[in-house]
Amino acid sequence: MASIILIIASIGGMIIRVFISYPIKVGEKRIYLESINYPKTRIKRLTYAFKRERYLPIIKTMFLNEIYKMLWNLTIVGGIIKNYS
Repeated sequence: MASIILIIASIGGMIIRVFISYPIKVGEKRIYLESINYPKTRIKRLTYAFKRERYLPIIKTMFLNEIYKMLWNLTIVGGIIKNYS
């Protein structure tokens, strides 16, 4: 019973990470980049990635990036180098 709860919790965590956390990370980076040129950048730009036409490509790109990092971590030296690049 405990293993089923653990599996469901881990799948739920991955779903939240992929569909909510990744787009928020992209919005965060967007705010940093825009604040360099535009000093009055609004916090609304945090939801930049949740626009309909941008949402799926951003999720796909971030998910593939995580898969590549995970595969690089299977090698000792590659994982260290990739995490700092």
